[in-house]
Amino acid sequence: MRGAPASIALLALASGSLPACSSPPVSFDSPDPAARLGAISNAARDRDAAAIPNLIASLDHDDPLVRLAALRALENLTGQTLGYFFADSEPARRAAIDRWIDWYRRQPQASRADSRSPR
Repeated sequence: MRGAPASIALLALASGSLPACSSPPVSFDSPDPAARLGAISNAARDRDAAAIPNLIASLDHDDPLVRLAALRALENLTGQTLGYFFADSEPARRAAIDRWIDWYRRQPQASRADSRSPR
């Protein structure tokens, strides 16, 4: 998925989630969706496997744009969606997030960038 980082940034801009002027610091831990979108975009652009636990956690965010961007970043990094759809009902999303968590835990330690758990 070659244009994923750019499309994630465009989604954020189109939604108005990214302010035109001063932006909050980019962080997965920020309560501001724009800061999370920046962190997701950076992870996708850099193909940062160490961000996978944070991307999985972002699938459970209240903001559907954050969920969509996290899914696209995960798909960019792993080539799969594991049946997750950002606009599904909460129970359907939870089941798919559980599949992502199981997938992550099954990855060989050597192929993980770190040992953080997505939960």
